[in-house]
Amino acid sequence: MRKLVIKLLRWFNPGTIKIRHHLTKKPFYLDAFLHKGYWYYGIRRERETIDLFAEILPDCSFAIDIGANIGYFSQYFCHLMNDSKKLIVFEPEHNNLVYLKRNIDCYDSIRIIEKAVSFENGTANFYVENLSGQNNSLLSDYKVFDEVLENSGLTATKTVIEVETITLDSFMEQEYPDEKPDFIKIDVEGAELFALQGMKNILELHAPTIMVEISDKIPEVLKLLRDFNYVLINPHKEIIRDDKLMTDYFGEFFNVFCIHKSKNEIFQKLKIDL
Repeated sequence: MRKLVIKLLRWFNPGTIKIRHHLTKKPFYLDAFLHKGYWYYGIRRERETIDLFAEILPDCSFAIDIGANIGYFSQYFCHLMNDSKKLIVFEPEHNNLVYLKRNIDCYDSIRIIEKAVSFENGTANFYVENLSGQNNSLLSDYKVFDEVLENSGLTATKTVIEVETITLDSFMEQEYPDEKPDFIKIDVEGAELFALQGMKNILELHAPTIMVEISDKIPEVLKLLRDFNYVLINPHKEIIRDDKLMTDYFGEFFNVFCIHKSKNEIFQKLKIDL
């Protein structure tokens, strides 16, 4: 039944529609078929992660959203930060940018950077799929997309485009040399290790709180974060001590909140005992 409904939606797609953002209550624009996950799941989508954002972001004055897609979380972050602070969002793909710009037009404190965050400055191939727009990736063989495609019962294609890449270290050094980010969200469809490798100076000097969706090279990503003295917790506020249990429970991808060991005030607020 689910696969039939998805096929019908693709055939009779009305295109761009406006809904009310489930969390901010502001207008939110999306493609009825491509972005179906946003209007279909609503606040049921990643509920625990959303709740943890609500505990962390109000205390932040400078946040960065890497892999903003069409701005669902960008709009929410700005809402939590009361639109009075600084939010930088990175999104390299044109179709997503059309919606992203429209969805954050009501906020003055957001700056969009139309580049992919990676481990070096330059250009790279970027693989764009036409099933959801949520699995676009710097990886040519992103396995999560293959699973999503199989479960959909549809056919889909990938288009290869060239995008600019930048390291977060170089971006901050060039644009905000005297400032430091409080919070960074990373959702880059398998390229999270690339993004983290390009922000080692920031991790070392500023120790921002991080939320990263991990879906590729899981051991390497977790090791890098721990090497920089981060405590890793899941959205239920449980410290991740056994990486194998984490992958067995969540499967191929999961969200991890990373809090530096020095941030006692955050651990106290979240009631996490080290």
